[in-house]
Amino acid sequence: METLIKSNHIRCFPNPCSGSLELSGLPKKNLKLFMFNIIGLKEFTRVINGFNSDVKVDLNVLPPGIYMLLIFDENELLYSEKIIML
Repeated sequence: METLIKSNHIRCFPNPCSGSLELSGLPKKNLKLFMFNIIGLKEFTRVINGFNSDVKVDLNVLPPGIYMLLIFDENELLYSEKIIML
């Protein structure tokens, strides 16, 4: 898995991650965040309200592994990145 779409404004850190992921530079819109495991199964979903451009996402429910983070606005993919969970 590789990065599909990187926005000049959206930042995702730390990566590798050990529990929570910080997102900054998000558009102030309602967004949907998905995490897919290495074989393509959806492991995590979260709706992000449009009030803040910076969000901390608790990913402690995910076991260690490699994931693909996808962020959508409506039906448009805004951002994707490979995330390593420790």
